[in-house]
Amino acid sequence: MRKIIPISIVSLLLLFAVITSIIVLFFFNVGIFEILGIEYDSWKSILLFYGLSLIADAVVTIVLMFIKINCSKVGRNFRRLHEFILRVILNFTAVFTIDEYMSSIRISFVAEVVFAIIISTIDISMGASKRDSVNPRSE
Repeated sequence: MRKIIPISIVSLLLLFAVITSIIVLFFFNVGIFEILGIEYDSWKSILLFYGLSLIADAVVTIVLMFIKINCSKVGRNFRRLHEFILRVILNFTAVFTIDEYMSSIRISFVAEVVFAIIISTIDISMGASKRDSVNPRSE
């Protein structure tokens, strides 16, 4: 009985953190939609687009890992630029495909390109911050 209260408190805090993270990411994407002028019919269409973009991001990550494994002999600096360019192209393809299949969201070509660049930049910077926290550089 003593362990139930701490476990439930930790579980509730963890659930709160996960829900807060999802809400922040969702409204971040909605903010990008407003800035880029992306038109949508309802919140349901935004949720569907967001869900499909998460699935597409997982596919992009898998394809990118496959390409990076096969091209591992390229130099380190060129590989980062190459990874960014590939990520932009794959994210653009994913956003373009989702836009074509969803009639409730209308995205211009320029907005698709800018959205892909923003998402790719965030993905690359999050990956870089994870690498830096795992292997801090000695001064």
